[in-house]
Amino acid sequence: MMMTTTMALILSQRPSIQQSSSPHTTSKKSSLEYRYQNMPGRGRERRKFPVVLYEILSDPRNFHIIYWMPHGRSWRIHDREKLAKVLCPRYFNHCKFESFTRSATGWGFKRVAEDGPDYNCYYHKNFLRG
Repeated sequence: MMMTTTMALILSQRPSIQQSSSPHTTSKKSSLEYRYQNMPGRGRERRKFPVVLYEILSDPRNFHIIYWMPHGRSWRIHDREKLAKVLCPRYFNHCKFESFTRSATGWGFKRVAEDGPDYNCYYHKNFLRG
């Protein structure tokens, strides 16, 4: 996939690093480009948390871990441990439940603390299924 526009601009302005005059090597990628492309979860354009979360919630293979509520206005985490061990490494650069919830709250998701069918669900007024 493509790198972010900013990263592509930065990399296009950097000259490539030339190796010494050894006949066996011609040039190397810049160390910045190499590190960026070889980081876990990289090599594709970095997507915003809500976009990745929507993809996770839309995948039926994840329904036993995290799922939409029937009304489509909130979502619930069913299995915290599997979220951290299976989904976080696949979609993010970490494997901690706390990092996932910190990202959710940082993007404005609120955990419903009132008793009722949405107890312990996460909600954002602009994040809807459909």
